[in-house]
Amino acid sequence: MLSGELPIEVADATAPRVLRAASIKARTQMSYAGAFACATALEHGVPLVTGDPEILRARDILGMDVVELARRR
Repeated sequence: MLSGELPIEVADATAPRVLRAASIKARTQMSYAGAFACATALEHGVPLVTGDPEILRARDILGMDVVELARRR
């Protein structure tokens, strides 16, 4: 179990980020929130940690590094 603070930063909805998310949304079948998360990860050049099946299906289309979270049973 993790303790302490995680290095989390709130990302603003800048115009370039919003446009990239809209482009991702138009090319995939994911939610806008998922597209925004992908756009932010791509912009920063970092992997996206998720268990979202829509993002996992689109990772090859987007050419992005995704770390898949294990599903709870």
